[in-house]
Amino acid sequence: MWKPVEGYAGYEVSSMGVVRKVGTLQPLRFVAGYGMRRVTLRSGDDYKLMVVAKLVLEAFVCPQPAGYKPNVIDGNYEHLSLDNLEWVERRKKHYKKNRNNYKLKKIKR
Repeated sequence: MWKPVEGYAGYEVSSMGVVRKVGTLQPLRFVAGYGMRRVTLRSGDDYKLMVVAKLVLEAFVCPQPAGYKPNVIDGNYEHLSLDNLEWVERRKKHYKKNRNNYKLKKIKR
């Protein structure tokens, strides 16, 4: 099953994690590196790297909720089918500052 990619006319995404141009059978190549699989999409004169898992979830589930990110359930970034993807809440980083370590020393004159 294929659905259009929101905001990028001429591209469509499948529930199996494949992105292609409309009217072609060739899937777009993944961009090397970056952890999660990404593809380059063009909108006018702008090119943008997009996470394939995010495209699949936005097309078949819902737009990305605030504070959430796409997650691959089994941890295999090659397996991007809809049944293996979910939205998860981003972890909040808590930084503890130990003020005792930064005491100012008084200089005697």
